[in-house]
Amino acid sequence: MTTQEDTVPPPELETTPLDPSSRSGLILSVLRGRYSTIGVCIALGILSGIAEGVVPIGIGYALDTALGRTDHTMAAVGTAVAAVIVVAIFCSVTRFHLSERTRIAVAYRLNQAIGRRAAEAGPALPAQVPSGEVATTVSDDTAAVGALPNAIAQFAGAVIASLLVSVYLLTRSLPLGLVVLIGVPILVLVTAKAFAPLEARQREHRELLGRLTVVGADIARGLRVLRGIGGAPVLRERFDRLSGEVRRAGGRVAGVQAVLAAANVALPGIFLVAVIWIGARLAAEGHLRPGELVAFYGCAAYLVNPVSTVSGLVARLSEATVGAANVARILRTEASGAFDGTVSGPAKPTMLADPVSGITVGADEFLAVVAAEPGEGESVAERLTAVAGPDDGSATMGGTPLHRMTRTEVRRRILLHDAAPYLFSGRLRDELDPYGEHDDGRLFDALRAACATDVVTQLDDGLETVLGEDGHQLSGGQRQRIMLARALLRAPEVLVLVDPTSAVDASTEVEIAHRLRENRRGRATVVVATGPALLAVADRVVYLTDEVHSGRHTELLDRVPAYRARTMRGDT
Repeated sequence: MTTQEDTVPPPELETTPLDPSSRSGLILSVLRGRYSTIGVCIALGILSGIAEGVVPIGIGYALDTALGRTDHTMAAVGTAVAAVIVVAIFCSVTRFHLSERTRIAVAYRLNQAIGRRAAEAGPALPAQVPSGEVATTVSDDTAAVGALPNAIAQFAGAVIASLLVSVYLLTRSLPLGLVVLIGVPILVLVTAKAFAPLEARQREHRELLGRLTVVGADIARGLRVLRGIGGAPVLRERFDRLSGEVRRAGGRVAGVQAVLAAANVALPGIFLVAVIWIGARLAAEGHLRPGELVAFYGCAAYLVNPVSTVSGLVARLSEATVGAANVARILRTEASGAFDGTVSGPAKPTMLADPVSGITVGADEFLAVVAAEPGEGESVAERLTAVAGPDDGSATMGGTPLHRMTRTEVRRRILLHDAAPYLFSGRLRDELDPYGEHDDGRLFDALRAACATDVVTQLDDGLETVLGEDGHQLSGGQRQRIMLARALLRAPEVLVLVDPTSAVDASTEVEIAHRLRENRRGRATVVVATGPALLAVADRVVYLTDEVHSGRHTELLDRVPAYRARTMRGDT
């Protein structure tokens, strides 16, 4: 049963292009359009910083006023200090609220871009960036980039407040003002020196963590096979070794962070002692009033905050640059195929042709392709669906090269169901129909065509069953039939299937072949396979070798011995 939450449409995708050419370019482009909000956050950070810096000054003035026994002035000063505290709280809370919204929006925008790039790149992405790296980037790196505006707003407020406090100290006491004006920049520079080693060590730790995620995912997916062949100890040793490297790299990161934490305590503490010592001597000599000494102490204690804010900015900036580099790496992945989108395809279904192999597919033809060389059939499928790049040969639809059409039109009209499609975790209903476009009757029509209704009826919750990663609770044949049903439910103009029945038994394969033929009647279907059941129901079979042979399955068995040997052997 579909709940109300399931019917809520996802947020609208942002289409503003990002600049993945560099880390800084990516950060600036993802923040573009949010500059006004970030500016408000910076302004609020400055206001809250000034208010916090004014509080110790106001308390000192209130103390001197109280010693002077002017009750009315004391009440006014106390009220003013309370108002300043309220302003500081309001500005801090509002800034945090806006910064969190910005952080979530930036992370979501980057995740959108990564998802779009993954969809466009197709098989090119896992070939260049391991899936574990992509998962870690989505979960960690995008959030690190999103946290940067808040750190910048805090830093801006701390700097302005520090200048205000410094001016106050300088006007009250030249020696103290000089100590502050010279000491604070020194503390900032010393803290910022840790940026380079921290970034390098965080980058190393992040790379190792991504590799560990990949190894862990591989072990989890193949644990049953590994145990069967006795390979579990080898993978466990590899995982333990890589875990040790991650732990040591994390220790190196923690070492730099510990130095920063110690500096946040030790350096401001030394600075605070120096300021108070000088202020106490000036008060003892009569150059400072008691209230001013208290104000000096409060100001000196407040100046600890800017130093810690600087170290926080250093840490956030380091994490953001490392995260932006990983995001940019994914966004720079070259997509499978290349589309210039300058022309529209034919209005009606028409012939699809591969100029490299010479294969043509009629608008309502059921064509089977058998290749003498393993892998050649998959290459034909990739060219017919424009997954391969145009340099490999661009297939045409009604004479129009696929790569001249828009990617959206090609993907809508032509669907590739490859040899190893992925089954996502989540409800089985959503797996079959991600957009909720079809009712149960249409879903079961596709399941029947794929001989998969028994898979659903055997599950406790039927279509509402929640599948694990890659449908691990299903057998290989069950997963393959479910994924075939998913492809049939799309009902594309052209459906290209690669070994769709390799994991099912012979009797089920025969049944699927006849139901598939009936389901796809009137639409173009290409099956790359060597199974006799699928070849027998095809309108035409093309055997790819040095000489291309074409005809019915029975005809090729009689006149092409190599074809007979290939299909009888049944390997792909």
